[in-house]
Amino acid sequence: MNWKAWRVMQTPAFTNRPRTPWGQKVSPSVIGKNLTRIVGEQIYPDGMEMPERGMAPVLQIGRMSVPAEVDAEWNAWYSREYVPGYRKVPGVIYARRYRVLEGTSGYSTVYEFASTAVPESPEWKEQQQHSSPNSPRMRQAMTHAPGSAGVYVRVNP
Repeated sequence: MNWKAWRVMQTPAFTNRPRTPWGQKVSPSVIGKNLTRIVGEQIYPDGMEMPERGMAPVLQIGRMSVPAEVDAEWNAWYSREYVPGYRKVPGVIYARRYRVLEGTSGYSTVYEFASTAVPESPEWKEQQQHSSPNSPRMRQAMTHAPGSAGVYVRVNP
């Protein structure tokens, strides 16, 4: 992560900066209170993959936390077994994970889909239920944030 950029976002000069006319129109106080801001450090995969892929038509963003006592085991399962299996599901373009540095959850996962049908597909559901022998126990340790996972569709191709 670009730590310098993250530090700049924490300064009074940034947080107290004047809002542009556009920023005033789309701020949470104008359009609603249902805003989630996440600043995170990518933890899976290591480095950039497929930089030429462009913007996906559909994103699914999950925000979750786990108890400290299972954090290391849960992260090993999630990055080595769980997400790699989902990356093989037809229609999944890409998947990555973040450790949340600023936000209300501990982790965030972003899946890029070819369509909104992907998370409803039999292959997705199979992966969800049978990704590994550790999945039932590890999924029980995980708590999703309210409204998570959310599916978002690109509106301007």
